[in-house]
Amino acid sequence: AHSGRGLVYARSVWAGCQRYPGLFLGDQQPTEGGMSRSLNAGLSLSAGGFSWWTADLYGLAGKVTKEMHVRYLQYAAFSPIVRYFSSPSDPSRDPSFYGRENERIFRSVIKTRYRLIPHYYSLGYQAQETGLPIVRPLEIVSPGLPENKNQSDSLPYFFAGDDLLVVCSQKAELPPGRWYDVRSGKTREGGSAISWNKGRIPVLLRTGSILATGRSALTTEKMKNTAVILCVPGGSSHYELYDDAGEGSDHEKGSFLLTRIEFSSMNDSILIRKLDIADSQEDNRSYIFYIPGIDSAPGSEGDIPNGGKWYFHRRNRVLKIVPKTKGEKNWEIQLSGIHLTSDFR
Repeated sequence: AHSGRGLVYARSVWAGCQRYPGLFLGDQQPTEGGMSRSLNAGLSLSAGGFSWWTADLYGLAGKVTKEMHVRYLQYAAFSPIVRYFSSPSDPSRDPSFYGRENERIFRSVIKTRYRLIPHYYSLGYQAQETGLPIVRPLEIVSPGLPENKNQSDSLPYFFAGDDLLVVCSQKAELPPGRWYDVRSGKTREGGSAISWNKGRIPVLLRTGSILATGRSALTTEKMKNTAVILCVPGGSSHYELYDDAGEGSDHEKGSFLLTRIEFSSMNDSILIRKLDIADSQEDNRSYIFYIPGIDSAPGSEGDIPNGGKWYFHRRNRVLKIVPKTKGEKNWEIQLSGIHLTSDFR
């Protein structure tokens, strides 16, 4: 018997079809206008309850320019479903068509998407349970803001969940709040300008948030047993990480893992707590936590009471915590003598 999960992949749908993923956005052109119209359509679908949609990466027809090889990635690689569309008769869609630099950028962005699979999978579960879409316009994340001008033909950004911000315009003004740039390690204030540079697609996290990722890999099997958790200081936060067997229908009978990760930074200490909400499967994952914005720690490394270790990377101001908690259901880690930089206090 086949153990895979069926997927209805449609081009034209009607009201009620949001129950049957996924949906692709018709015929698109690999141009700035085509990309903007595609993103507008996708976010409109999100607002209508369609969580699983995708653009054709590089569109259906028309030669892809060297710049659009990178520009289209900036959006399509972070849509709910990534569909790499190519025609044998048009080599311009090949990642290596414009040389090794374009191929390197393509590989780097796709690796980032693979690392985000635990996050998107968890958002998929959330969409099933609550109806909240995976990829969201600002109007869903922060309704009623006077700054909501995210309705033009050139959308500057979108969210994957409530806290992960993907900038998809060459120039954009960040939404309200404080944002941590996961590539540069810097914080940026809402309202400030951010620009796109080739190969450096801006991906930001709201301060005081948590993001679950996997190891850097190009296959899901190689990242299956490790949860890499980024905890950005700025208050108390929590995150629900979902996982299941990835095939079959046992998850419909309750066979899945739902893990709540809590993080808080207070005075001179940090607290991480793991709670199993649903644990009909054994949690065999190893956990690695990264906490940026650390000004000082009591040394360069140390022990955790449960036998794990912590490491302070002074140069990039990041604390790495590797607990030995594999198989344990509920646990917490508290470290003292940890001082944050002024950006995260």
